[in-house]
Amino acid sequence: MKAMKLRHVFNYVGIEKVMIRNYLAPLSILPSETDKVELTGDLYLVDPAEDFDFEEYVSASFNETELKIELDELSELEQGFFSLGKSSISLMIPKGVKLSVETDNLPLSVQNLDVDLEISNENGPVMINNCHGKKKIESENGPVKLHNCEGDLDIELENGPLSAEAMSGDQIIIKSENGPVKLRAACFKAVEIENENGVIYYETLPVEGGNFRFENENGIVHLVLPEDFDFELNAKTALGTLKSKIDIQITRDDDSFHMIRGTGDTKIEIITENGMIKLSSDGHMNLSFLMMKLAQLKDGINITMSDQDKEKVMKLMENISAYVEKTVKSIDEEKIQSTIIDAIGKLKETVSGFDVYETKDKVVSNVDKISKEIGESFQEIIKVFKEKVASEFKKERLQEHFHGEKDMFKNYFKKVFDSPLIKPYLGGDLSDKEKDLVNERSRIKILEMLEAGKITSEEAERLLKAISKE
Repeated sequence: MKAMKLRHVFNYVGIEKVMIRNYLAPLSILPSETDKVELTGDLYLVDPAEDFDFEEYVSASFNETELKIELDELSELEQGFFSLGKSSISLMIPKGVKLSVETDNLPLSVQNLDVDLEISNENGPVMINNCHGKKKIESENGPVKLHNCEGDLDIELENGPLSAEAMSGDQIIIKSENGPVKLRAACFKAVEIENENGVIYYETLPVEGGNFRFENENGIVHLVLPEDFDFELNAKTALGTLKSKIDIQITRDDDSFHMIRGTGDTKIEIITENGMIKLSSDGHMNLSFLMMKLAQLKDGINITMSDQDKEKVMKLMENISAYVEKTVKSIDEEKIQSTIIDAIGKLKETVSGFDVYETKDKVVSNVDKISKEIGESFQEIIKVFKEKVASEFKKERLQEHFHGEKDMFKNYFKKVFDSPLIKPYLGGDLSDKEKDLVNERSRIKILEMLEAGKITSEEAERLLKAISKE
């Protein structure tokens, strides 16, 4: 089916903010390679023979510094899963231009932007990836997913779920009614999260002088803290209870709980009515988060034009150094520990010594070199451990997984219903072969967790031995 092309270039001087109301088709927002705002799209009609003027459904106005774009609903567009063509729109935004988006049921994707962002959404899914700048998001029922973003967050939800990973900034505020709220590898000093009935899961990376507050009525509050993280926690639950896997004495007074570690540098308050409070710890170095921060450091150096910009780079360097110092203990191998600590030392020296008014190529090259050195250190851990696993667990499927030789999607639906992972829920019993397959998949998952830096090699070995005894 032939697509109808849509293209607009808004070449106004002095655009500081773009406001777009989209009711036409799924929208992707990306950085512009020019200083112009561009709108493009492929639109598929139910009746491709029909002579149609899309200009009637696209309008724009410019007032001094604000560009407003409206995309109206068009019932003649192909819709649904079995459509031959999938309509889509892309909006390209120059760096530094603020953005406001309003939509209802259509998917929205925002990627690789360095702008302040406002989103108002009803039921459509919202996905934000690799974006810098403040973000204010309002969503009713649609799922919101964020990954690898930096900047303050202000999110208001009703029933839709929120999932976020590798997030950082000074402040995060989340208010939800019924949807689950889950954040992994978050790094914010000021945290305020409220929910009514949905779960709150918050996994923080090391911060100094933090102030966290969590409030829930009926849902669980699960807080994951780094090891060797100084904090003072005060929790209160009317009808719920507190369960902790952190090795710290808990003082209880009726429905109130108190815990303190070290200097109690970060203050934590948790309030629930009926929901359980769960506390656990995680002292493992998250390799993907560390490499993301090193990439941000390189990008920050590239765009540094003033002493103020350099201060931001130095602040990021301090955060990276603090994170490594807090979590490097989770690495069992002393040689690898030493290599990473030395690499971070060289990185600090490199970053602190560069001149913002001179060429940055050498500095960026050194950051790349050091980042590669850290990555290779982790790969050495994985290599040694995989060799050990290969000798102890000689399973053909396990080897095939790591060499990419097994087709995971052959006869997909049959495998789903015949799967030993599903069969117990359908009332079936597992054969010895199927039990063996489940164990193999468990081993694969354990190795993937090790490779991502979620567990240490010692923990992985213990888990693998536990599987072999079943």
